[in-house]
Amino acid sequence: MSLYGRGHYSTVATHSDRWGQFAQWAKDNGVKDLATTPNQALLERYAEHLQTQVMSGDIAVSTAQNLLSSANTTFLALRGDHRVRVSPSQYAGKRSNVRQTAPTALDTDKVTQTCRALEAAAYPARLPSCSWLPRSGFAVKKRSRRTWSDGIVRRPERAL
Repeated sequence: MSLYGRGHYSTVATHSDRWGQFAQWAKDNGVKDLATTPNQALLERYAEHLQTQVMSGDIAVSTAQNLLSSANTTFLALRGDHRVRVSPSQYAGKRSNVRQTAPTALDTDKVTQTCRALEAAAYPARLPSCSWLPRSGFAVKKRSRRTWSDGIVRRPERAL
């Protein structure tokens, strides 16, 4: 089981920060010891608290979902099971901000150049790292046996 992004610093720091927000909320609500508190009921109360904040416009749906997801992940790490868990989308709602155009900050020439440099340096193990291209506004033509980057073209602007 891989928790916290396999130990990547920013992922660990993000979960830690979000767990800290949960812990502060719990402390403010009279919880002194998680070991003696019914965790599921506590997590559900926290989810309802975040739901109220979303409904009042104090926080975004994505923020509430992220906070609940981190609480779920931390309880999984602490307990070693999925018994204490809430559905972030059930409490916070569905995210509504859907990207309509491909990211404009992505430099297609730089991506192609990077893929070609990887191929030239004989890093075939690194080539799957270019697999995100189709999801980022790039189309991939039929893969050439010779080089991966020959098939990269810019997709026309359209809704993703």
